[in-house]
Amino acid sequence: MIRRDDQALARHEAGGAGAASWALEAERARPYTEQEATAFLSLHHASAER
Repeated sequence: MIRRDDQALARHEAGGAGAASWALEAERARPYTEQEATAFLSLHHASAER
């Protein structure tokens, strides 16, 4: 599993499903950084102009 900032949180291995669930919940709870929010808004505005 890769975070929005490209940091690896977990990798799939046999019997490692529990690691993926905590990593997913942690990433969902992590607030956007200012840089991530700016990138998201730029992409959103570009797609809205099409």
